[in-house]
Amino acid sequence: MPPRQPATASIAIFYERDLWYLAWVNGCRPTAKPTTRLHLDKPVRNPLFIFTQAPLADSSAREGIEALLVCAAFDQQPAVMFIDQGILQLMPQAEHAGRKNLNKMLQAIEIYGVETVYVCSASLARFGLTAADIRPTGLLIEPAERSAIIQNAAWVVSF
Repeated sequence: MPPRQPATASIAIFYERDLWYLAWVNGCRPTAKPTTRLHLDKPVRNPLFIFTQAPLADSSAREGIEALLVCAAFDQQPAVMFIDQGILQLMPQAEHAGRKNLNKMLQAIEIYGVETVYVCSASLARFGLTAADIRPTGLLIEPAERSAIIQNAAWVVSF
C-alpha cells in the first residue's frame, strides 16, 4: 500500500511491512524515514501533547491539534496538557480569514476519544481566567504535578 500524505499537514502516515508509521514531513515530502512506529494491535502507554503557544502566534497550535487527532484516530490514548500561553487555545475565538477555527478542532478531541485533558491552574490565574471560561474543560493541575505527568507519558510532543 503506498504512503498516504495529507496535502497541507505537517505529518504523514506510512504503511510498510505490516506496520503503520507516523512521520513529520516538510511540506508534502517526508524529511526522513518514519520516526514513530504505531502498533495498531497493541496500544502503547499514553502519549502526551503539550501546548505552550498562543493560538494565533503561528501555525503550531493547529498542527499540534491535527497531530493529536491523528494519534487518537489510530487507537492511541493521547493525553493533552495546556500550559502557559497554550491555555488561550481553550478560549472562544473569532473566525479569522484563511484559518481554521481552533475551537471547532478542539471540540473534536472528545469525538476522537481524547479523555485526558490537563490545564495548568497557575496559567489560568496568570491570565485571569477560571475553569468556567475555557472549553473543553480539563483536569486542573498545579505546576508541581507537570513533571510527574510528563514522566509517565510514553512520549511527549510540545507545540
